[in-house]
Amino acid sequence: MTEQTPSIEPDEIASWRLFASDALDDLQQLSDHARRLCPDIAEQFDAAHSICNRALNDLDVALGIAKARDFAPELNVSNNSASAPSKLALWIAKNELGRLSTMKSKSRPPEKVLSDVCYTLARLSAGGELDQSECRSAIQIAATKSGIIQKLGVAVFQETARKNWARGLSRPRNLQKRSA
Repeated sequence: MTEQTPSIEPDEIASWRLFASDALDDLQQLSDHARRLCPDIAEQFDAAHSICNRALNDLDVALGIAKARDFAPELNVSNNSASAPSKLALWIAKNELGRLSTMKSKSRPPEKVLSDVCYTLARLSAGGELDQSECRSAIQIAATKSGIIQKLGVAVFQETARKNWARGLSRPRNLQKRSA
């Protein structure tokens, strides 16, 4: 019997994120008032603000992972290896694609995220963990959804993806051999 993990939909996480964002704004206002009226407790509001901000970042990560599930059917684990397909490789791919599909303007530069994702998935593909064409297609879909292609321009997107894909292929990574 396999253990099922609870599934949380991206819309549900997005509403939690909106709630946390509103709470963060409220805490900022309270902190500003506390600073003027009672400086002794301002530090406590600042600490609460910091905790809420970290929770907001965690929700952003969770939202990326939840949205990455949309790409799961796009990815096939390679059947070339003698052992069973690696669930870890598929999990890594989903997370990487989630990062790419949920890019925000205030996060890392889009070119850097694209580089990292292409490099990581190429290494797994070269190691026999994932299907290369499926990964490249999923990268294209994620980059289109996030607007990275439009932001960088087609030529820059293609060159960045090509260069980092080639770099990743030169360093194959097989997770099954490592864990054996």
